[in-house]
Amino acid sequence: MTDDVRARREDASVSWKRGRARVLSVVPSREYRSDSDHTRGDEDEEKEEEKKNIHMPSKSVLADPPGLGRQGEEASGPTVRDADERSERSIARECARAYFFVAVWMSISMAVIMFNKWILAYSGFGYPVALTMWHMVFCTALVTVLVRVFKVTNRLKMSRREYARKVMPIGFFYAASLWLSNSAYLHLSVSFIQMTKALMPGLVYIVGVFFRMEKLTARTSLNMVVIAIGVAIAAYGELNFDTLGVTQQLSALLFEAVRLMLVQILITRQGMAMNPLQSLYYVSPACAFFLAFPLIYVEYPAMMNDSTLVFDWGMLTLNATCAFALNLAVFLLIGKTSALTMNIAGVIKDWMLIFASQHFFGNPVTFLNYVGYIIAFLSVFMYSTFSRRARLDPARRTHRDRSFPRVHSRLTAVFLAFDRRAQT
Repeated sequence: MTDDVRARREDASVSWKRGRARVLSVVPSREYRSDSDHTRGDEDEEKEEEKKNIHMPSKSVLADPPGLGRQGEEASGPTVRDADERSERSIARECARAYFFVAVWMSISMAVIMFNKWILAYSGFGYPVALTMWHMVFCTALVTVLVRVFKVTNRLKMSRREYARKVMPIGFFYAASLWLSNSAYLHLSVSFIQMTKALMPGLVYIVGVFFRMEKLTARTSLNMVVIAIGVAIAAYGELNFDTLGVTQQLSALLFEAVRLMLVQILITRQGMAMNPLQSLYYVSPACAFFLAFPLIYVEYPAMMNDSTLVFDWGMLTLNATCAFALNLAVFLLIGKTSALTMNIAGVIKDWMLIFASQHFFGNPVTFLNYVGYIIAFLSVFMYSTFSRRARLDPARRTHRDRSFPRVHSRLTAVFLAFDRRAQT
């Protein structure tokens, strides 16, 4: 026998021993001979082992069943099936938690709107500025305790000059929006006010074009015209139409659109993002500051001359607590769900408020109200869909720079002139 043949046989014997050791590690209960029992030649030993193991199952068959380890003992590590079941349970818990926060936010938001309507229109406390001022003072006190004492969220590094330049304008438009929107409850029904809120995307778009945050396009402009037509049809069908109330509500929506655009500029251009609690912590004092002026010069003299006015502090405290709980619910909702979920929940909430107002306050809703609101609602849905597609795929944006070139160039010239005046 040559040296090469002997070397190959020795290599084969070593590989066979390693394979037998692996089988032993899988099925320890089988009895095999030890390495010291190999006294015969390599060829006889291989033949004998092949006869012995001719009916032996493969390693995959000998593997322990799920849930059991060696010799029938329970496995210490989790199996794949257990991991899948735990993952499904975790997903189910997260979904249930998200739906819970959505339901809480919708319930509190509806309760605050109906509560404000009842206080201002039916309880005898017809002073919207005083009510809004009370909300801001109450929320400022509570959020200051949460931020400074309990450290619920971090404070931003902001100087007084930055606060006056960035936050105070937001507080001004927020105060004007709350004042006028609460004043509209004295003259309009809750259902009609919710229908007019369908104009918000159009107003935000117009303000965004003015601040050069949005592009002026034919498709979006046509969409906004359809929304306006739908709201106009709803207004034409309103039985309790009041010119003062409609003017206040539309002005409140315009101020709110400007506030939202200023917040967007603060986040995108200046990189100062705030969560709802931080926004409440910084904006509420500024809002209360600007509300003090109409309270002192408009409502305070009327309140002093109102002999029938009675302050029900229990009712006012409960109302302010609901308003603060709404901000807290928004804070929790944003952390647990997405913006799309919140928008869908807002649409459902508006429809529920229309029916709730009709039931609790007896506000009549005509067929034209529903037709106009459905037209506006579908247009808002199309606008949201197109905007989402444009954000996901910028290549789908058509006529971005070609739509209304003359109007856009004139607006650009106005913006440049305004910037030059501001710099000088």
